[in-house]
Amino acid sequence: MSHRLDDLESYLRRKIVLARAMDLRVLREEGDLGFVIEAPVAANLNHLGTAFGGSINAIATLAAYSAL
Repeated sequence: MSHRLDDLESYLRRKIVLARAMDLRVLREEGDLGFVIEAPVAANLNHLGTAFGGSINAIATLAAYSAL
């Protein structure tokens, strides 16, 4: 992973408590399009054992925030 993406992950996890709680990770650059981030399902389960809707929304919001 590039230094720039390491810095992005570190910034998000340090400044946004939810990113840390969701175990957000910046994985890799994706060509000229940007980067790939993830929040593992294991850290974001709801009471039914599926991905929590709030986490899905938050990861999309954090991706857009990071792209800006």
